[in-house]
Amino acid sequence: MKNQTLDILIVIPAYNEEKTIGKVINQIKNTPYNFIVIDDGSTDNTLSIIRNNTTKSQYLFYPTNMGKGYAIRTGSNWAKMHKYSYILVLDADGQNSIANIELFDLALQKHPTAQIIIGNRMHNPKNMPFIRFLTNKVMSAIISKLSKHNIKDSQCGMRLASVEIFDKLKANRFDLESEMLLKTKGSIINIPIKSVYSKNRISKIKPISDTIRFIKLLWRYYGKKT
Repeated sequence: MKNQTLDILIVIPAYNEEKTIGKVINQIKNTPYNFIVIDDGSTDNTLSIIRNNTTKSQYLFYPTNMGKGYAIRTGSNWAKMHKYSYILVLDADGQNSIANIELFDLALQKHPTAQIIIGNRMHNPKNMPFIRFLTNKVMSAIISKLSKHNIKDSQCGMRLASVEIFDKLKANRFDLESEMLLKTKGSIINIPIKSVYSKNRISKIKPISDTIRFIKLLWRYYGKKT
């Protein structure tokens, strides 16, 4: 059987995460997985911390903010160039438990033809902020209907994906996470994961502008079909 661990690259997009990025990197170092951090034009000390905790081959950076989707696509291109078949996106804010990584690996071994394996926080949303829970339920229902996949938690950032699917994606910001679900024709697997919500964390999601991007994405995807 192919060693899936060696075929998965952890991609960590980071923007102004100076409080958490060092801890996340050091936790990843204690796993058997290779990783790359993409600093997305941070204006705080995030890049300095990344440089102090990685080698030159373990990070990339932009001088200006390009968006999470752009960073993920950059990571997927890097993975493809270095002969990885899958990327596993891990947020830099420490919300995703490192223990979840093995769950994705095991799920891939069980479902080797899956195009996307996405984390599901909705099985135990007790500590999830209510507005995030409500938004997630609505968006997951819409995306499930349009994609014809049963997506439990469409806004979960922790997801494993085949590098091949990124060839047809264009979104640069949070809307990439929805675009990849809408455009994937292969199987999508949901797995329950553990998340940690910090009371002091300020979400980078911008409700108005990100909702507008989501509507535009739906129009590009669905409007052409009607």
